[in-house]
Amino acid sequence: MSEITWQEAEKRAGTRLDRRKRYGLVGKTLCESVTITGACSGCSDVGDYESAPHRGAGCEECGQRGRRRTKHWVPLLTEPVAHPANGGKDAK
Repeated sequence: MSEITWQEAEKRAGTRLDRRKRYGLVGKTLCESVTITGACSGCSDVGDYESAPHRGAGCEECGQRGRRRTKHWVPLLTEPVAHPANGGKDAK
């Protein structure tokens, strides 16, 4: 993974992008950084993929907050995706 500037990401995507976000290349795939907040696995008694509103009691793993943030690189979608809720029509 190599992080790139938003200017280079715009050139590769061929469209305008949000300058506030972080972009990178994973292999040859243009990706953006996303942060996910969830319950801490060290002090929470819920499952691994429970909803974010749950908060643990606090421990050293989460800094006594009861929640953890994880960052991931996800592929950047530059074209509208068909959504089943609107009958599979593009979001144009």
